[in-house]
Amino acid sequence: MTAPGKPFVYDYPQMGTTADIVCFAAAKGKLKTVLVRRLNEPFRDSWVLPGGYVEIDELFENAAFRELAEETGLHARSLHPVGFFDGIGRDPRRRVVTMAYYAVFTCESPLSPGDDAADARWAACSAPLDLGFDHRHILAGAVRALRRDSFLCGRYLDLLPPDGQDPVTALAAVLDSEEKACLAMQKLGPDGGRHLVEPDFPSRLAPLADLFLA
Repeated sequence: MTAPGKPFVYDYPQMGTTADIVCFAAAKGKLKTVLVRRLNEPFRDSWVLPGGYVEIDELFENAAFRELAEETGLHARSLHPVGFFDGIGRDPRRRVVTMAYYAVFTCESPLSPGDDAADARWAACSAPLDLGFDHRHILAGAVRALRRDSFLCGRYLDLLPPDGQDPVTALAAVLDSEEKACLAMQKLGPDGGRHLVEPDFPSRLAPLADLFLA
């Protein structure tokens, strides 16, 4: 039902939409990601992934590029979809659904925090940080997406520096360990939303069928 005299203005709560970005880089065999420290509530002073609201005339991907630049100073050449995260209660302000992306950088590029980010830093994906919102879930999902794309598409096999080991095996080992750590540390939400469930990852390359289902 619309509000009287206001076509297309409805009298029931509207859902917010955001875009979040996971930035990856490898340093000394560790998979790193960018975190920003929130300037405002909710989760003021907590570390979270870069991201923010999608403008009314903006595409999700464009919002992700914009938020990444505003909050970290980074300009990604491309973004790769991770998926939607729609857990009820994931944002204490109201119902918010986010679209997550990941980007890969060849090194730990310098960061310049801005907008509503008080600080920014590169951190190991497996660091025991208590991230705000459901960003631990998103980080774990992005590691899974990077793993999937690396093996299925041959993408980012040069992410790790050469150390005499086969690049596929090297990347598999790092992603396995980082993904296990991310999933082990994430907290299940109190809502009925769809969340990641920790699987039993093999130390060897998973079959292609398993990767399609991951």
